[in-house]
Amino acid sequence: MSEELEKRELAEKEAEEFRQMQLLLGDEKLYIDRQENVGIYTGERFKNRYPERYRTAIKLIAANQFSDRTIAVFVHADYRTVEAVRLSCIEDINEQRELLRKKFFVGTVVLQEKVMELAHDCKDLKTVSIGLGIHKDAYLAVAGLPQAHLEVNHHIDLGGELSKLMTEAREAMKAAKARVVGPEELPPIPATGGDA
Repeated sequence: MSEELEKRELAEKEAEEFRQMQLLLGDEKLYIDRQENVGIYTGERFKNRYPERYRTAIKLIAANQFSDRTIAVFVHADYRTVEAVRLSCIEDINEQRELLRKKFFVGTVVLQEKVMELAHDCKDLKTVSIGLGIHKDAYLAVAGLPQAHLEVNHHIDLGGELSKLMTEAREAMKAAKARVVGPEELPPIPATGGDA
């Protein structure tokens, strides 16, 4: 039962990544014969043999949002081929990255102006703000600038942890409690045969 759930979640995640890739590519259509065997190619051989798939891989690599394995599945190539493209076709990737950077920067500026325009009347501000955030994140990813990504996957029982700490603290307090002893309870000091 658990394996089926994990497989379904993995398939949903992959489908969502594919939708994001398709959004990035826009109206471009990529027709691939998925019955064909996947071979391992150098970057140049892949470019010469499958120019459409190569261009798509370059765009997805330049977006800096997807793993080599995900891109490989999308363009029907071996992940080592995508790694070879990433390593050997740097000029093509940088050209594409510059085009994407310009595209996302213009989109970010336009959406930011639209947010400022709509802020006074509060008309559909949430939708425009979400689009602005997406464009800004895409621009930061393409530009190679730091982004804030927070993932919280840990399940912590704070109540249990706090009660455990309190129990430990109480035990430490019991062990550390001092008792004031009066002079009558002190043992006698043995006399040393000196000048007293």
